[in-house]
Amino acid sequence: MASQPQIRILLVEDSEEDALLLSAHLRGSGLSCALTRVDELEPLQAALTTQTWNLLLKALGCSYRNHFERQLFAAGAQAGSGLEFQTVETIKRCVEVGLGVAPLPRMAVAEDLRRGRLVALPWAGEPICISTFLVWNPQRHLGSAEVAFQACVRRMVPSSL
Repeated sequence: MASQPQIRILLVEDSEEDALLLSAHLRGSGLSCALTRVDELEPLQAALTTQTWNLLLKALGCSYRNHFERQLFAAGAQAGSGLEFQTVETIKRCVEVGLGVAPLPRMAVAEDLRRGRLVALPWAGEPICISTFLVWNPQRHLGSAEVAFQACVRRMVPSSL
């Protein structure tokens, strides 16, 4: 019986605990994986320029990513090589230099679209709408920075609060 090829994964994750959880999950799945974790820009750049990776992973649980993947799989897409990163900014820079395409919130790429650094591709699937909530404990005293943050959010998104 031939052994399966090893999947080389670069995980961009600042939490060592989350990286260990992902590593344990991958080992338990039966996949043959070599997982390397980076948590800063210089090691990420070095890893991207000196080695070949099958996957680059961002934090799991990203809601727009989950919606996007569900629609792709429902349309019959097969999982292939991909890149996954911890931050939207890292994803944008990788797309900008031609490493691939990525689903990102419009507000996160608005300036890049305006400046021509990125191009929005048409999406024929269901619209991907994500809700974000600002929550706090009403029993807890809010500091001046927290009160100012709430006021800022209310000014920026007045219809939702």
